[in-house]
Amino acid sequence: MSTRMCMILGAVFLGVTTIEALAPRAAFAEGKVGSDSDILGLRLSMSPDEIRQYFTDKLGVAKVFEMKGGIATDTYKAPVETFALIAQTVSSEAHDANQKAADAVNASSAAHKEMGDNSPIVSKIGDFGFNKIKVAFFPKEAGVTAILRQQVYTEKERPTMQTTIASLKEKYGMPETSTPKQLPGFPVQFIWTSHAGLSKKGHLWDFCLNTTNAYFGGIDTMDNYANFDDRGNASGIVQNFVNTADHDTKLFHLTECGVVLIITLRPNNAGEYLVQLDETLIDISKGQMAINAYAADFWANAKKAKNGQMSKDVQRKPNL
Repeated sequence: MSTRMCMILGAVFLGVTTIEALAPRAAFAEGKVGSDSDILGLRLSMSPDEIRQYFTDKLGVAKVFEMKGGIATDTYKAPVETFALIAQTVSSEAHDANQKAADAVNASSAAHKEMGDNSPIVSKIGDFGFNKIKVAFFPKEAGVTAILRQQVYTEKERPTMQTTIASLKEKYGMPETSTPKQLPGFPVQFIWTSHAGLSKKGHLWDFCLNTTNAYFGGIDTMDNYANFDDRGNASGIVQNFVNTADHDTKLFHLTECGVVLIITLRPNNAGEYLVQLDETLIDISKGQMAINAYAADFWANAKKAKNGQMSKDVQRKPNL
């Protein structure tokens, strides 16, 4: 383990060693989302086993990829455990459209190269579609902590932006905050929270969003297979998770963040139709406090193992 990793773990918020009932210190009215809010029927209150079952029974996912990993020092190795699931559904129509687009690009590229033109050619956005879902439950004691979905629509499947926004407000209510009106074609983002008025809390709101972004240091690389070893382990991603344990909790407390739902809509150039939908439902409090507890426990075990090794080493006498 790197020196930086050891420093990060040593600076963990040691006051949090359990993930019992999480009640915010500040007083908030109940917001629009919570642990029972869902993305495609998937909820933060579900267990990992229930998520697996839902993938196959309700969403028709043929294969669910399990993310496994653990971290270690020179003298201590944490157990490798499954910390996330990834599922992707692609319709046969979308798959065929994607393949045709790829074949067309390859043919065009070959033709251009024959004419001496080596400039890159790319397929048109939206000529294929997919639905990718990531579910994180790290560490496992925390249960499900985050659900992420990315939906890319084919041109024939695209809903209008107007209908999509109306549907989101119908399901989740009016958002806590949203991006100001943009020029056509620019992404639009909406945020809902479990603690009403959280976005108006200035530095606390920034603290919660920064914590979320840090947490995503582990999530965003989940399907980057360069991070896996030959057994499918992704210890580097686990380390990214644990790196987020270094937070200043003197001014704010993680229980004040609660559950946050972030939805980003990416329209076509005219701004009329939805090309891509990104959804993130995360329990910042539960997830980050569990990581802090995991990091504190890991560091305590690593220190104990190091001291044990040192006591053995001091008994070894040199040959003089």
